[in-house]
Amino acid sequence: MCVPVTKGLIKLSELKNEVYHLWDTDDVTSVSQPESFRADLRKRFGDLRKTETWESAYAYYYVEILVQFGIGAEIEGIYRYYLDIEEWDPWRKALRLKVLEAMMANPTCIEIVRNTLEEMFQRKGVERTLESIREFYNLVHEYVGEQGGANRSEFGFSRFALPVAA
Repeated sequence: MCVPVTKGLIKLSELKNEVYHLWDTDDVTSVSQPESFRADLRKRFGDLRKTETWESAYAYYYVEILVQFGIGAEIEGIYRYYLDIEEWDPWRKALRLKVLEAMMANPTCIEIVRNTLEEMFQRKGVERTLESIREFYNLVHEYVGEQGGANRSEFGFSRFALPVAA
């Protein structure tokens, strides 16, 4: 049984609203009628009474929006709005591994993240950016540990000289 990671950080009703906002923004589902929202989620994620269902849905649609926004967008916008973990609310930070799992399940997202981080890393003199990239790298490292050896090179970190923070 999965334990909700956002418990105490966001009310379930607020999480549902966040998921609906992402679902409604997603170009793939925006042609659907609002009344199909719950049926779509139930079909894709399961029991709508469980917080874990809504957490998984949030992660999935977050990545879908990242992919839609990321194609042709400015690198700084992608980074600032989607990858800078320091800017996430506490409940979003709690979902970080679910979001990363959804990212790794989407090959287009992996390419967008890789290109974004590589370009941001190559910019000199932006210590805040380097620290944030290191945090994202540490997130991948944390995910690798939880998954028992998933390949962190999918994001291209083998090209970066970023040690894992202690």
